[in-house]
Amino acid sequence: MKRKHRVLAKAGKANGGFRPFGHERAGKGELTIYEPEAEIVRDIVRRLLDGVSGRAVLQDLRRARVKTTTGKGFHASDLVRVIESPRLCGLRTHLGTLYESKYIEPIISREDWEELQIVWRARSANRGVQSKRYLLSGIVVCGQCGMPMVGRNWHDTRTGKVYQRYICTKDDSYHHHAGCGKVFRNAEPIDILVTEAVLYRLDSPEFLAALGTQSNEAELQDLLNQRQAKIAKRDEIYRDYLADELSKELWLRGKGELEDMIESINRQLASLQSGRSLARVPLDGTLRGVWATADLDFKRDLIKLLIKKIAVLPGRSQKTIELNGQTFRFDPSLIQIVWEV
Repeated sequence: MKRKHRVLAKAGKANGGFRPFGHERAGKGELTIYEPEAEIVRDIVRRLLDGVSGRAVLQDLRRARVKTTTGKGFHASDLVRVIESPRLCGLRTHLGTLYESKYIEPIISREDWEELQIVWRARSANRGVQSKRYLLSGIVVCGQCGMPMVGRNWHDTRTGKVYQRYICTKDDSYHHHAGCGKVFRNAEPIDILVTEAVLYRLDSPEFLAALGTQSNEAELQDLLNQRQAKIAKRDEIYRDYLADELSKELWLRGKGELEDMIESINRQLASLQSGRSLARVPLDGTLRGVWATADLDFKRDLIKLLIKKIAVLPGRSQKTIELNGQTFRFDPSLIQIVWEV
């Protein structure tokens, strides 16, 4: 059975199981495009490449009541399965190896699929599709120990109110290393301060300069071509090793060097892709309205694109300040913002 599946994969024929989203079966081992679903797939790919978050895409699929091929509503795992499937560009996969196929009709191009995988992996640190509640959780850092701070609810036993806070936690389940646990601050005034700072920055000449650094399609395509050439070279030296034309030592050394080059190209691609969130920002004075209705991931992407670091410095906030018509006991001088541009 294993040999049979390997032979079918090398021939490019599709495997069995449930019908994949976007395709329909046209014969044994053949898949053709099912246009109603394929159009949804193209829209998903287009939006993800434009910087829309996986969470926002999933929420829209649920609002539109889009069903999977088994008749159920979309869940996170269903979206991931669609995004990561090589079938989208007409490839057959078997045990991690990709095979060209004339039996699987491509919904998108190979270049778009490769680009999509890079974008998706670049967001792997926070690519989950469960909703987030805190604008700056994991973005703000402790001004004393430098560790990322997380958002948590705090119950004030005196008033009975519940406040959202950013805290430096000693719980190492949140980070690779536990923080000092000594710095905490109410989240709302920090969110307002950072939001106003970002909106002001986006109206500045520095933002226009940042907008001008977005990757063009030619540069993006050149990097994708470089990446594909390195992958082909890695496969070539493996075939030379299997044919006893290359020693194991030389194969492993070449493989390691090529994978370092591929990873370097991946980082460049991920960096270029981060600028795509800027393309969603209007330049006609409606920015504040867009921000008010945008999803949390879009706001977080913009913040991370424009700000290098937000540090919450230790100290007590003794002064009272008014922000957006609300009064807080808050000291803005204890919030340090370091800009990328």
